[in-house]
Amino acid sequence: GRVKRYAAQRSEKAWQVDAEQDEQHLAFAKGAERFLSIRTFDDTAACLEALREAGREVWVTALEQQAQVLAPGAPWLEDNFPGALPKRLALVLGSEGLGVSDTFKAAADRLVYLPLSGFAESLNVSVAAALAVQLLLQLYARAFPEEELRLPAEELRSLRADWYAKLARSDDERKQYEALVDAPPVPLDDLRRSDMNRRGRGK
Repeated sequence: GRVKRYAAQRSEKAWQVDAEQDEQHLAFAKGAERFLSIRTFDDTAACLEALREAGREVWVTALEQQAQVLAPGAPWLEDNFPGALPKRLALVLGSEGLGVSDTFKAAADRLVYLPLSGFAESLNVSVAAALAVQLLLQLYARAFPEEELRLPAEELRSLRADWYAKLARSDDERKQYEALVDAPPVPLDDLRRSDMNRRGRGK
């Protein structure tokens, strides 16, 4: 629905094309949350305590005037680069209407916002998350060598074992994946599928 609203601003045809492909879009996205490591907390204080114990600096997205712009070339980033980027970061986002709680804002090490053009003050949280995370990944890739950003070996192995078990669709596939836990294939440089293997091709 959110993508439709953006497409509708461009053309009626774009809206219709998107509507016709909804079923395929849902098929691609379905189950993606299985590959996220999710923790839940009873309250904000418990979440903050866990973040601090993990050594994470807390950045909160906010619209207050004291928030700093999260964008390439921002003086607070460039004047102290890469020192402005913590090695362990927690990015907190809130809903478009209410935003992040005052408790989280008060505990934040830094308030940040995404610069916008036009009349909108804020973005839908899913869009804001995508933009902010992509930008941060680019900044971290520029700031630190890959070796410093890589997860510890044991954590990587644990994730592989979990993900491979979820990817397997049969006992034979499960055995194949289990054999790769300690000897994984080389990561792909390009995650796009070949044109011949894309669903809906020619429709």
